[in-house]
Amino acid sequence: MNKLHSEWLGQRLPRKEDQRLLTGSGKFVGDLSLPNMLAATVYRSPHAHGRIVSLDLTRARQQRGVVAVFGPQEIGAVGAIPMRMSPRNGLDECLQRPIATGKVHYVGEPLALVVACDRYRAEDALEAIDIDVEPLPVVTDARAALQPGAPIVHEKFGTNLAERLIMNKGDAGRALATAPVRVRKRLRIQRHTGVPLETRGLLAAYDVGTRTLTMWGATKVPHFNRSVLARLLGHPEHLVQLVETEVGGGFGVRGEFYPEDFLVPWAAMRLGRPVRWIEDRCEHFVATNHSREQWHDVEIGATSDGRIIAITDTIHVDMGAYIRTHGFVVPDRTAAMLPGPYDIEHYHAEVLCALTNKTPTGTYRGPGRYEGTFVRERMIDVLAARLKLDPAELRRRNLVASDAMPYDVGSTADTDPVIYDSGDFRSAFDAAIEMSEYDMFRQEQAIERSNGRLIGIGIGCLVEKSGTGPWEYARAEVDNSGHALVFTGLTCLGQGLETTLSQIAAGPLGVHPDAISIIHGDTARIPFGGGTCGSRGAVVGGSAVHQAASGLRDKLLSLASPQLERPVEHLVLQNGRVQVRGVPEVGLTLRELALLAGPVRVPDGMAPGLSVEAFFKAPMRAYPYGTHIAVVEVDAGTGAVRVLRYVMTCDIGRAINPMIVEGQLIGGLAQGLGGALLEDLVYDEGGQLLTGTLADYLLPSAAEMPVSIKLRLLEEAPSPLNPLGLKGAGETGCTGAGAAIANAVADALSPLGIDIGELPLTPDRVRTLVRKARAVSS
Repeated sequence: MNKLHSEWLGQRLPRKEDQRLLTGSGKFVGDLSLPNMLAATVYRSPHAHGRIVSLDLTRARQQRGVVAVFGPQEIGAVGAIPMRMSPRNGLDECLQRPIATGKVHYVGEPLALVVACDRYRAEDALEAIDIDVEPLPVVTDARAALQPGAPIVHEKFGTNLAERLIMNKGDAGRALATAPVRVRKRLRIQRHTGVPLETRGLLAAYDVGTRTLTMWGATKVPHFNRSVLARLLGHPEHLVQLVETEVGGGFGVRGEFYPEDFLVPWAAMRLGRPVRWIEDRCEHFVATNHSREQWHDVEIGATSDGRIIAITDTIHVDMGAYIRTHGFVVPDRTAAMLPGPYDIEHYHAEVLCALTNKTPTGTYRGPGRYEGTFVRERMIDVLAARLKLDPAELRRRNLVASDAMPYDVGSTADTDPVIYDSGDFRSAFDAAIEMSEYDMFRQEQAIERSNGRLIGIGIGCLVEKSGTGPWEYARAEVDNSGHALVFTGLTCLGQGLETTLSQIAAGPLGVHPDAISIIHGDTARIPFGGGTCGSRGAVVGGSAVHQAASGLRDKLLSLASPQLERPVEHLVLQNGRVQVRGVPEVGLTLRELALLAGPVRVPDGMAPGLSVEAFFKAPMRAYPYGTHIAVVEVDAGTGAVRVLRYVMTCDIGRAINPMIVEGQLIGGLAQGLGGALLEDLVYDEGGQLLTGTLADYLLPSAAEMPVSIKLRLLEEAPSPLNPLGLKGAGETGCTGAGAAIANAVADALSPLGIDIGELPLTPDRVRTLVRKARAVSS
């Protein structure tokens, strides 16, 4: 069945990927096996900070089944893992090497690699490693790390202040000084992280004859990882191949270049045998990037009728022990996006990025925006209470008007101005208010409170960023069998990439999306690629596919024109054929055209083959936006928070496949809810992680999800920055959840005089707040 180009976009087609995943034919790293394969485990520092007096690997090497044990002496001097995003100069001492030498800086830092005939023997050998460490003072708090006399994480660097960022618009200090109303508060977002169902894993194999190194499992930014790996190994980049596998979730933490991304292939090359490493869950909690931990001292100034004049914020960000590949992207995006959807004339933020003796940090779904949205939206409610205005009305008075687009926020993200490309923030807000039956709830709330129920409603308005550039690669082809292929520099992390890109390419190529093969995640088959991160897949990668497919369509029409003796404008490409418009029986199939494009028969002036490459360069980022509204009930006795109803509106410009987008939003909500109510990476003063198992680090299940969820996808403001008007949808569902739920809990507890200033709102924390409030009132 043929559909017009525009009709494929917006269709709820089943995901192409699900057939292999649901039938068990998908291949994860743990499913891969090669002849003579060995298993690796990593010996990690049990100490948060100390000098290595001795590391004795003798007993471990003597264990049955152990093939090799590699420590710093065997691995030798290796360069630092570079920053991929938000890079800065002068930070070499703060970058992590694949293996620690001389000192350890956090619990979990790699010290040795054990390779054995199987995983069991490799794990047993870890217990035979003897280490002697001279303990050093530990710092685990970003604010304390910047105080005089604090232990220095990296002595050669000389300070724990890794970076100081400044955002400034107008004169916030002067504006605050003259503001009729001022509210100030200290807020904290806890340290937590992405917890994919499948932990990280790698399989590396080295072909001695061809000198080709192949590694499976680097699924996110394989071209970047290949470049780094080749440099650290001193091996030609064209002889390094990285291959994507199926993954059980990415969420920002998977696929960056970690120490294991060097250690595993290095061991495979050294031993001449395939080596596989699979991270266990306890490793994940100390080795994979953490995120989110921030303190904010924020102040808002406003007029007496609720017009926000200025915002200032001093932000302390805990970076952990090293600056990893994400650089300073999280603190940078926090400050850049803090003003959100509101028209604020004066804004100032100072961000202090501190090193501590904890696991290094990176991005997690909605990096910086989850944190900033919680802070801003919480302060909006505090201001509303001071002004005795309904929080919804205060927001409505300050949202950026649609006729102000494009709107310059006045901040920068990696030196690029933050300019909202398009949007009708009030429309998305009003839609959410209507869907939540906000006014009716306020009436019900008064009745229920008189009956002793603690129920509340909270709002979280947000603007996200998407379309991280600067470019993406695509190639569209028709092979000699007449089959359509699309190659992309993106990778698939579970977001329905193959379905989405097929829907984009199907229109220009005149075939059903199911007839298109999407090739991704193999650096040997795809020469360039920016990977999948920052909600860039559809916006940048999809636009590149659109360009490549459109270019191939033009080539097919030009090739067919002389054969059919019709001008190009009289031809159409549909149902897998180029045919004369209005005379469908006269035409050429894609297979026939592929033969005509062969090196013998191709017309003069046309390159052989049916293949067109495209690079789409993103001129700026595209900004999706929306509103979250949560309705909760709090049990004062147990401290439990139950989310009764949840409403989300989201404008992403254009939804290629609404079913996939809705799945992204609900999945994001689950993670945002976890951050709001449950998840917390807690350290003691000695730098030991106390919540390093799933018995201690609590994740939301179906039981914690809202009883009712209402979504509305809006397509009112297509982006003018790409040919399809797209904005990313991968993070919007998460970003507003912490704010909306925190505000709802604060609203529910307001009769007790309780204020909310910290996440997560665990039962213990809520129960403690209630107990203290009742003690004061009595």
